[in-house]
Amino acid sequence: MKGKLVFLKSLLMSCAVLLCINVASADPWVSSPSAVLQGDDIEVQGGGAPGSTKVLVTLHDSKTGKKISESVVYTRSNGDFSTSFPAVNSNVEVRVALSGKSIMSKTTTSILQ
Repeated sequence: MKGKLVFLKSLLMSCAVLLCINVASADPWVSSPSAVLQGDDIEVQGGGAPGSTKVLVTLHDSKTGKKISESVVYTRSNGDFSTSFPAVNSNVEVRVALSGKSIMSKTTTSILQ
């Protein structure tokens, strides 16, 4: 009986550890507006890494692929981050390097006439 109890305790601890690891390793994500008006700043949000993780966020011209701007930020304790870029006059790709993974989002700049 004592052997079964020890086995059940160790099995329960293993399940608890696996649950904690699964919760702590959410998939990285990034979000930027799908469209902005010319002259508007581009707000970028994302997450999916432990707190205090370094995140490199870059803007690239969608046509040429040329880097326009970059920002280095760190995730908050909940794993999320945010940054903003000054207005640009071209359609851009937002690229994020986070926890060894690269993810992307696209933003279209609309021109009012």
